[in-house]
Amino acid sequence: MLLKRLITAIVVLPGVLFLILQRDRLGFSIAIAVVSVIALYEYLEIITLICSGVISRKIKALSYLVCIGIIVGVLFESMPGILACLGFNVLFLGFIVMLDFSKDDYIFDVIPKQVFGIIYIPFSLSLLILIYNFENGHLYVLWLLFVVFANDTGSYYAGSFYGKRHLAPNISPKKTYMGAFGGVVSSVFVGFILYYLFFHNLEKALMAIPCSVLISVAGQVGDLFASALKRAAGVKDSGSILPGHGGMLDRIDGLIFAIPVLYVLRIFVL
Repeated sequence: MLLKRLITAIVVLPGVLFLILQRDRLGFSIAIAVVSVIALYEYLEIITLICSGVISRKIKALSYLVCIGIIVGVLFESMPGILACLGFNVLFLGFIVMLDFSKDDYIFDVIPKQVFGIIYIPFSLSLLILIYNFENGHLYVLWLLFVVFANDTGSYYAGSFYGKRHLAPNISPKKTYMGAFGGVVSSVFVGFILYYLFFHNLEKALMAIPCSVLISVAGQVGDLFASALKRAAGVKDSGSILPGHGGMLDRIDGLIFAIPVLYVLRIFVL
């Protein structure tokens, strides 16, 4: 499993770095749209299992269209466009309820979960495009990815070697307090060093230390949230698109929660 994860990382990472460093706003947005649709597909499949029913094709099609619409709205920095997508999503869900209410016993289990899924995945990921559009935004995106990656790596090794007390045994039996601490320490170390190397500003690099803590904690909460979601559905992974990692949602679960945190920090702190 570890070898598969390593091989997948070696194959995927250069492409991700190239895409970010190209500073191609359109290309980056298209990549975020693709990731969002794949992750949303996996989310809807999980929700199908949780609801013990079948999510209609109409709801799935609406979800993907709204997902792409949000990304396009962010690409053109159109807040009215983004809000319109969210509004139309609710409106058309109402029409779907009218059409399917009599033949779908689970429709009101699905509707709120679909609305949450839109906020959870495409809306959160779209904020990464806004971060990318800031001055030196590509460097902030890189910084975020490395801080989140450091959190995952630090959590894994600290938990494997020193973890004894379980953090959330009902959600993820392998998560430990020592693992969580190791993730925060790794994120702080990487966050400080890379921020200084990227921006050559010691004062801001010192500010990046508490920011890295917040991002690390957000990433760990995101990971546990996705684990709870999968546990409720009775599945181990969200998919199998990334060998050794599972699905797209498995790979970006922590990142999804960390992106809004960085967006706020970039505006007010960094």
